[in-house]
Amino acid sequence: MTITRVASFIDALCHDLLGDPAFLSIVEVDIGTGQHRNPTNEILYFTDAFFHRRAEIRTEMEDAGFETIAQLPIEGLGVLAGDFDSVWNDPQKRSRLLELLSRTESIEEVTCASAHYMSIGTKR
Repeated sequence: MTITRVASFIDALCHDLLGDPAFLSIVEVDIGTGQHRNPTNEILYFTDAFFHRRAEIRTEMEDAGFETIAQLPIEGLGVLAGDFDSVWNDPQKRSRLLELLSRTESIEEVTCASAHYMSIGTKR
């Protein structure tokens, strides 16, 4: 699993952090360099890590002798659910969500809207 460069931006949207200058400075660096650094004691800001672009992971996989078969979003558009817990706890809504996520997970325009990716490969 890979954390994407937009993960902090998604967190800012989901956790009402767009008005937080400290967090927004972290988001700016994440998007630009992938170097996520949390200089605060705020646990919501996550730990120090490197956030990737999909092309970087493909290169790392190829360098390790793997052929990339697919890169799929973990959350996909599900991250946009305003009250995810209520959607997930309702069997009918959960079923609809999972079906729609399955149908959209490989659409390139959609895959960018995920904080995490799963990269799948085979050894050459």
